[in-house]
Amino acid sequence: MRSKRGLLLIGGAVLVVILLVILLVSASSNPDSFPPYAAALAFSRAVGVGDNAAASAELSPAAVQWAGVNCPEGIAVCLGRLADPAWGDLISVVFRRAAPDGANAYDVELIATYEQGVGFSGICIYNRVEKQTDDTWKVAGWAGWIHCADPLSRDMERNPEAPNRVNLSGLADVPMPTATLVLTEAPPTETPIPTETPLPTSTPNPAALSSAVQFIEAVGREDNLAVQRLIHPMLREWVATNCPQGQIATCLNVLIPDEWGAFVSAIVSGTEDAFGGWNIDIIAQYEQGLGQVGMCVFVRMQPLEDRYLINGWAGWIPCTDERSQNLVGNPDAPNVAP
Repeated sequence: MRSKRGLLLIGGAVLVVILLVILLVSASSNPDSFPPYAAALAFSRAVGVGDNAAASAELSPAAVQWAGVNCPEGIAVCLGRLADPAWGDLISVVFRRAAPDGANAYDVELIATYEQGVGFSGICIYNRVEKQTDDTWKVAGWAGWIHCADPLSRDMERNPEAPNRVNLSGLADVPMPTATLVLTEAPPTETPIPTETPLPTSTPNPAALSSAVQFIEAVGREDNLAVQRLIHPMLREWVATNCPQGQIATCLNVLIPDEWGAFVSAIVSGTEDAFGGWNIDIIAQYEQGLGQVGMCVFVRMQPLEDRYLINGWAGWIPCTDERSQNLVGNPDAPNVAP
């Protein structure tokens, strides 16, 4: 009897795990329909356009009190100052990934796209979203609003030194204004948020970013000629062997599920210096889920004369796939070339 009971318990646990995985995958494919993700997206989009009322509506009670003390002009205006004016207007905020923290909280990562560089410059945002007593989901903390090329944009949910971090997790009240968490050391009468956040000096050559995005866009349009022009000579032998007649865009589009729909856009999500070249992580958006389905790709850029050309890649898989988190330098990464 004990053996049967043990098997039943194990089977039940496995079933719970499977159901949780299905829930998370479903939510990631259409984040606007999943309340914790939707709250983060609504909050960060409202901040991006300066809508104080919409942003405040997504805050937990403690966060509302924090904003009242620290942001007299409104939370959206306050946090909106974190965006460098040189970036231009907000274009979009999209879901990147998330992880549950128990049954009543999610750590959500988002990427915002601004006008600078024709909209491919990714800005990383972290939101802490928690379930309230009325079963709604509200934002109880945040960090980021920094360029995704900045190393400090990594692990913001676990890093107490993450830029622009405010953590009101688990608090129902902020009783003492003088003890309220602040973003930076500043007198109580001053807004503690910096007026601008410049792009980090480690941002790679704009030509490398531009070529990487143009490559993904050309693949998305199945423009074989445009893709061929962006391929480094060292990679052409691989293309000739693996893609009949050099139809590289058509070849790579086989990796994209038809149900994702048409290509929408591509944004840079991270960069790494690679001995004179650049390793660049890109998220491509497709129509399914109103453009929220992210496909993660890593491309290696190598200089040639006055240009940067593609000399390798990996990925072309959903960003919800755990393998997408370690594409650079991973010999077991999916769809590696060469």
